[in-house]
Amino acid sequence: EKDAITINFFNEYFKGIDLCNIAEIMDMAQDLMGLKFDDKAYIALMLHTAIAVKRINDNDCISADDIKLKNLKNSIEFNIARIIASRLEKHFNISVSKPEIGYIALHLMSSRARHIESTEDADQSMDKVEEGMLDFITDAVEKFESLLNVNLQNDMELQHGLLSHLVGMYKRYSLGVQQANPLKDEIMKQFPLIFSIAKNIFTGFGQRFHIEIDEDEIGYITMYFAAAVERASNKKIKRVYAVCPTGVGGAQLLMANLKSKFPNIRVIKCMSMIDAETIDNAKADAIISTVELNNKNIPVIVVSPFILEKDMEKITDVLSVRSEHQSYDFSLGKIYGQDISGFISMISDAAIFIEKVVRVLGISISNETYMGLVIHILLQICRGEHSSIPLSMNAYKEDHVSYEIRKAFKDLEAKYKFKVSDYDVFAVRSYLIGKESNADE
Repeated sequence: EKDAITINFFNEYFKGIDLCNIAEIMDMAQDLMGLKFDDKAYIALMLHTAIAVKRINDNDCISADDIKLKNLKNSIEFNIARIIASRLEKHFNISVSKPEIGYIALHLMSSRARHIESTEDADQSMDKVEEGMLDFITDAVEKFESLLNVNLQNDMELQHGLLSHLVGMYKRYSLGVQQANPLKDEIMKQFPLIFSIAKNIFTGFGQRFHIEIDEDEIGYITMYFAAAVERASNKKIKRVYAVCPTGVGGAQLLMANLKSKFPNIRVIKCMSMIDAETIDNAKADAIISTVELNNKNIPVIVVSPFILEKDMEKITDVLSVRSEHQSYDFSLGKIYGQDISGFISMISDAAIFIEKVVRVLGISISNETYMGLVIHILLQICRGEHSSIPLSMNAYKEDHVSYEIRKAFKDLEAKYKFKVSDYDVFAVRSYLIGKESNADE
């Protein structure tokens, strides 16, 4: 069901773009390169190509200044990218510029870099570079462990992911090509400590391999370590007994709230007060109860079945686990796979917000505007409290449209703990401006 929601979401966003045709072109690219992309590379190339087609259709083409083509033109990947571009032009009736071809070539190079580990005839000098990179990654992981007090040594996903990224970065640098990171500012905001550590450690990587690592690359590296830290924290599962003598309903409420607010807590069993006061079980880290009780063998945490803020603090203090819902902080880690149910809930809430505004204003909007608004609202929620935005608001005046938008934002503000600024209202209003007349057509 979740996969269906995601597929429908992307099908709507890429409406009019036949993803099956793009998949066929990707298969052709694999044959021409003589390799098979892994899942991540295949999906990344698919999405980039679909976004490029949509951008070209919207007359939002990148300029020649956005990419250095000089060192790319003689590469095999650039020639294959030209073939891909030719197929795209034929299928979608568009004109693909050289900068767009260059970006496709970069993604092909990245895909080839992922494949290097399993290629028998890999260049020996590159093998030595990779060996040096693995040594550096091992040292970097140890430093992160020491500074963050977390165990990352056995995280093969971290090591393989970093190696793949660093090999691709090394090749891009050798071609004189830089890759911007559109999420850099958000990453620095969400993971300031990890970003700072990564910047300090990987400055040494740049010196060792004679390449320049800018903050865009540090941002990508930060994401690998942030995901690894999240995985490590998720492994620290605490096992508890639950006690709620008010009946089955109260017990179910307690367990549901524990599951929702503390994903790292597992309720072994729901038991009576009498059993809870006499049990001596080393398998349990604590007893979480809605009533006072005595047990000298296992810590007892007394809470409300609703698990209020003060209750979450008690549980955190005793069990050293983090609550996922104290401030509804949807970090990048959660959005990209760690809390997909929460992300789907955000999409639903954004849709409700839009429908409420559209209904009150008596307007109709296109599917494209609807999808744009959904994405915009999600980004607003994820940004949280806004910093100053470089936009003059002198000409902004509150009218009935802005008033209804601000009013509809109240529920989102309360649930996701962020403050709506004049700019937020202005941005949503910009999506809707001129749409009111549609209701009369």
